[in-house]
Amino acid sequence: MSPFERLLGVEADADEVVLAPRHPLTNRGGRLHGGAIASLHAIAGERLAGGALAELMLLYVAPPADSVVRATASVIRRGGLVQADSTLTDAAGAVVSRALTLHRGSVESDDTEPSTDALPDASGAAVAEASPFAATLAIAVVQRERARGVAVLPWRDVLADGGGMLHPGALATLVDTASGAAVWNEAGLGDGGRAATVAMHLAVQRRVAGEDVVAEAHATAESADLVTATLRLWARRSRRLVATGSARYRVVRSA
Repeated sequence: MSPFERLLGVEADADEVVLAPRHPLTNRGGRLHGGAIASLHAIAGERLAGGALAELMLLYVAPPADSVVRATASVIRRGGLVQADSTLTDAAGAVVSRALTLHRGSVESDDTEPSTDALPDASGAAVAEASPFAATLAIAVVQRERARGVAVLPWRDVLADGGGMLHPGALATLVDTASGAAVWNEAGLGDGGRAATVAMHLAVQRRVAGEDVVAEAHATAESADLVTATLRLWARRSRRLVATGSARYRVVRSA
């Protein structure tokens, strides 16, 4: 079991990945964090596919009950790239989320040059109160302004997968945190407002270890109740693009 899986507290066998609810894994509303849910899909897919996550396409169906959740996966297609389908259910059998994942059968080479784009300034102090799970991963939101959010995931050994690289579940949690910061202001949510993640996409460009990752999110309101954030994630020291992503939120404004 990887350090990140131990941090989550998952139990896994050949058929499913099981997680009991704990406060450090929750969002601000006290339910299982969207990043923790994404992590379970990544773990279930990787265990079955036998390769590192390359892409995650996730739909959040319903908030989980305060109970044990189980992720089960099946392989759709095998080859150099393995495709998997996974479902997360609660103790009553209700579907919490569904995901399609793509996995590499071998470790990719990385001979690309560092990015010449201007990386977002990530030197500031945290400006937003983190959810319990974001705090568990030590993610800090360092910029939060209208339609834009910047968050930093500091490297720690407990975030590693079985090969010593940053676990994709940690990247997914960074996506949810940075995009949430951008969406909150773009949607004009004040006291009493709320935003629920309804979909997430994560495309991992390269694996990273030993350095922080910076995420920058830009949000666009598509309608009165849907806001989408698009993101890029960089390795802070080497300036290489680690991943791209998006997250879509259903927003409810205060009366």
